[in-house]
Amino acid sequence: MPDVASPSWGTDPQLLLAGGQLVSAPLTNALNALPSFETGAYDPQRSLRENALNPAGIERAISMLQPGAIRAWHGTPHLFEAEAGAPLGRFREEAIGSGEGAQAYGWGHYVAGNPKVAEEYQRGLAGVRPVPADEAGNPLGYLETAKKFYEPGTIVPGYGGNFDRVLKFNEGEDKFGGDWSVDVQAVVPNWGSKFKNLGEALRDPEAWTSSKTDFRPRNHFTQPSEKELEYVGAVRGWQMTKPGALMEVHVLPEEHELLDWDKPLAKQPQHHQSLQKAYLKPEQTLKDLPDMANWTGEDYYRNLQRSYGGYDYPSTREEAASKALHEAGIPGIKYLDAGSRSAGKGTSNYVIFDSSNLRIVGRNGQRLEPVDYDPFAVETK
Repeated sequence: MPDVASPSWGTDPQLLLAGGQLVSAPLTNALNALPSFETGAYDPQRSLRENALNPAGIERAISMLQPGAIRAWHGTPHLFEAEAGAPLGRFREEAIGSGEGAQAYGWGHYVAGNPKVAEEYQRGLAGVRPVPADEAGNPLGYLETAKKFYEPGTIVPGYGGNFDRVLKFNEGEDKFGGDWSVDVQAVVPNWGSKFKNLGEALRDPEAWTSSKTDFRPRNHFTQPSEKELEYVGAVRGWQMTKPGALMEVHVLPEEHELLDWDKPLAKQPQHHQSLQKAYLKPEQTLKDLPDMANWTGEDYYRNLQRSYGGYDYPSTREEAASKALHEAGIPGIKYLDAGSRSAGKGTSNYVIFDSSNLRIVGRNGQRLEPVDYDPFAVETK
């Protein structure tokens, strides 16, 4: 492996072996002069640069400081379905546009270079109340949550402050296009000596009788509210956890390969040929290109997007623009996040046009092992 030390750390040609990696002597000397970290090992809460200055974590940190290793995060209310070769699932094109922000910086998959930004999206999309968890402590998906809540024979909150007995949970597409529905019947509690409060009554389905005014079974597909999940979960003794998931993501393209949203195109010469290729339609030539001399990355994307207005493209203009850029060799966009835009520098968010350029390597603080699945992991034998 080549020397990973920055030129600012010195140019001493002497190399030392540290953790199986070649490290420049000036960097090693600096490491030895630092006080020991409290964690005593690689700390995922610290930046890569901080971990590179941690003697105990240097081997892991160096393995992460390889070309293309953009470390990012994605906050989501969902758990992605596991697949062969992707234990934590993959990003899917059909989910694009389902999050917050209305694809304000282009069509694609959004990830954040700052985990706190992704956490804000996670809370905004998934809520803050605890949700049911599986045996491993991971939040259940929408379908699994509905099945757990609407367990046949149990009593659940109904509409208008009333309660229902669950008769049957129907999994599969219903007549309205959903993937589940439930048959219920309105019930009222038989207030007697068997229980002292509503919580005890909900634990005893036999203590409820059919409503005399609303006795006919009915079918609906109403997802339980956060408050109902929290209450029923407490009554039934469910394992609960924080909603949603914070995914750690490996972005395969390197920073310089991405179109900078804010920077003038004149300062992004590596993209000029690809930008021309993406802009031209099959029947056009270079003479048809507009004057882009004063455009920023945003100006280019907006104009490219509008250029598809009169074409018979099988999707939105935004999708057409992103796919044209991807095919021309520009895999995504980067832009400063909200906390960095006022200063004009700081951490960035990324819009990646194709899911093949993203790898999910961790979820809720737990990183994937073995190294086959985790491009940042250090192989251990």
